[in-house]
Amino acid sequence: MGKKILIVDDDTELQFLLVQILGDAGYETCNLLHGESVLETTTQFAPDLILLDVKIGNMDGLSLCKHIKQTPGMEAIPIILVSAADGLYVSLDQEGGPDDIILKPFDLDNFLKKIAFFLT
Repeated sequence: MGKKILIVDDDTELQFLLVQILGDAGYETCNLLHGESVLETTTQFAPDLILLDVKIGNMDGLSLCKHIKQTPGMEAIPIILVSAADGLYVSLDQEGGPDDIILKPFDLDNFLKKIAFFLT
């Protein structure tokens, strides 16, 4: 298998779709429906990239992103927020912010290009 991608999203249909798309593209995936165990899973799975929803149940994906980025040994893992929410681009310039944002619904080719950019 290729590079590893951790998907953190509470939408099971989107997770299924992303697993299919990313698997077909040669990536290994791991899925979480909530953010509570993201640090433990990141330590065990050692992803090369994290796809993170902004709203994960009762958790805030932006806060979770910042927490991951401030955790020793995890600060260099690229994080892409995947969300339908507007106004997220300002977070790109904030400390502990994501490395990029993909807005839902997304264009498949653009999605895969962004993934490949961070994994090459």
